[in-house]
Amino acid sequence: MARWDGSDWFAMDLGMNSVINALTIYGGRLIAAGEFTEAGGTPINRVASWTGADWAPLGDGIGGNNAYVWCLTVWNGSLVAGGWFFRAGGVPVNCIARWDGSIWSDLGGGTNGYVYGLGAYGTQLIATGDFS
Repeated sequence: MARWDGSDWFAMDLGMNSVINALTIYGGRLIAAGEFTEAGGTPINRVASWTGADWAPLGDGIGGNNAYVWCLTVWNGSLVAGGWFFRAGGVPVNCIARWDGSIWSDLGGGTNGYVYGLGAYGTQLIATGDFS
């Protein structure tokens, strides 16, 4: 992970120990999500917030074996993550979860398959993926 200041690239702390699949801005901070379980040398489960100096977790993050976060969006004041996972912040979820700034929660029972893309359209949350 690196940042461009207009003339040079700079490392962002120690980076992640695996792939970053999505970036967005939430609460004035850069949020990264993917397949990593460590950010900046700190254990962080798949979702991290850049403080300007280092990476911080969003609660207990998104966990489980073979869990992946493939997309992020901001909708109705919450950060929404989608991918292939079944726990967020210790709460059971199905491939999609909402972060309200302090806790993770289920979002309408989730989906029955992968969530590859998320977007906000007016007041609606749009999800794409391999689900029915």
